[in-house]
Amino acid sequence: MPFCSIGSAIAGQDGYWVCTEFLQAPDCRNDIKTVDNFWSCKEFFTPKKDCVILSIGSRGEWGFEENMIQLTDGKCKIYTLDCTGSWTPPHPLITFKQWCLGNDEIIEGRRYKSWNNILSSLGLKHVDYLKMDIEGWEWVVLPHILQTATILPNMISFEIHMDWQQQGTLFAYKPVETENGKDHMRPVMNLFKLFYASGFRTASRKAWGHNCEVFTMVKPDRSINNGLGIGGSDTPIGKNVKPTMYALSTESAKAIVQEVQTKNWNQERKAEVLEFWDFAAQLPESYAARLTNKQIFNVFPISYECESTWFRAIGGDPKSPGSHWACVDNLRSAPTCNIVSLGATSNFQWETDLLALNDKCQIHTLDCDMDLISPHPNVKFHKICIGTKDEVIDGKKYQTWASALSNLRVKQIEYLVSSKRHLVLMF
Repeated sequence: MPFCSIGSAIAGQDGYWVCTEFLQAPDCRNDIKTVDNFWSCKEFFTPKKDCVILSIGSRGEWGFEENMIQLTDGKCKIYTLDCTGSWTPPHPLITFKQWCLGNDEIIEGRRYKSWNNILSSLGLKHVDYLKMDIEGWEWVVLPHILQTATILPNMISFEIHMDWQQQGTLFAYKPVETENGKDHMRPVMNLFKLFYASGFRTASRKAWGHNCEVFTMVKPDRSINNGLGIGGSDTPIGKNVKPTMYALSTESAKAIVQEVQTKNWNQERKAEVLEFWDFAAQLPESYAARLTNKQIFNVFPISYECESTWFRAIGGDPKSPGSHWACVDNLRSAPTCNIVSLGATSNFQWETDLLALNDKCQIHTLDCDMDLISPHPNVKFHKICIGTKDEVIDGKKYQTWASALSNLRVKQIEYLVSSKRHLVLMF
């Protein structure tokens, strides 16, 4: 994993790290010292007079700011932001603003400002270093910065909470419940895709408590100075992202592939997983060494973000295994749509809820285990199941996916949902 090179400076206080220069193969491990709780190798540390540091999250504690002033010989201007209280800075180089980072709005008397608005209000044309300690809000704030910023920081040091995410976190950054427990690798991978796509690289990583890590990301190519320029609901962070990263060793890559191949998945799902690890295999080797079965299971690339406010659970409690999710902005915008539901419930609750979102949809519900009458003219019930070939087993009619679509006279499907756990689709 990259660190600052000898001849550069790396420093850390309270787990936050700063690297003053990022080279191609940095390594600060051979000349690292502790100075007032900072880890440092200081030969190249020459901060300029117009140096700007932003500190998000304070709680009235000024240790980070005071140590940073000492480290930079007073050459950096520090702005500390926190809307949860009002505190007086202990030094003239520190400016405190009672703001929080978020959308431009006031919530319960607290002022939130977007990243671009903060820079505009402070009159900043660049940010050398951003430190962030905001207790789970990083899952909301970091994607916002990376996707919309007109000016990106050169370095971002942040505390990331693996199992603590605040309201407003997009689905792509939420852990997935699996049969093996929560998969925390998926949200971290999706967040780091945004970092890599924005030109950042990992400079340091430090364990900080049971479910917390502190990362410092640096941007070696200063010409990449703005975010991806894309909104939360149409963010392409899948196949089109081609980051340049440090490669895994051949042994580590093979170990990941072998782990995936041993899972009891059908071939379609294995292909998805392996495609995901084609991206993941470019990560530093230390990531692979820390992977567990829980982290590997069900981690697929998210190539389209549906904002959490438009991501609905259809047909039940969002926490229940029987509910399914739909990206509402897609369904609402569809002039006409065909939907296939594999597996039925006696009350057609899922179909009823979905038609409430778009009553133009035509829903075909398939289930060979039940004999039901549809309560809605837009819902057609078919007593068949999907199988690997056209056949009748124990009096139940099975059809291949192709045969079913042909019999339904459906040429395009907007949404497919399945509640059949034994289902194997053959496309």
